[in-house]
Amino acid sequence: MKKKKNWNGIIITEDAIQYFKNIIKKNYHIHGIQISMKKSGCAGYKYQISLMHEEKKINKKDFYLHIQNNIKIYIPIQYMSLIDETKIELKNIDGINMHITFNNPKVKSLCGCGESFQFRKKLPT
Repeated sequence: MKKKKNWNGIIITEDAIQYFKNIIKKNYHIHGIQISMKKSGCAGYKYQISLMHEEKKINKKDFYLHIQNNIKIYIPIQYMSLIDETKIELKNIDGINMHITFNNPKVKSLCGCGESFQFRKKLPT
């Protein structure tokens, strides 16, 4: 029997939750937010935020559902261990523009532009 890994969860700041709520409110057909990753950039990976449409078509076996302040956050099962313990924030970048940022203790380094990152441990292929 496979030993189940612990899930410590993610932290989403109140500003980020409000940002997601505003997106969902403007798009009545949106049922939640998906936080995922993809191979990208010079460091290897980047976070990907997408809108989840039509809840009835979402395969619940493929996602972990994190609910915070009535916002549904879908995390693909395959990325749970990598996203675990990540803090998600809405930050003011330059005094005008806001940007979602991820503070993940498993990240070793960022590329020069900060768009992609590398993990401390080698990922299974």
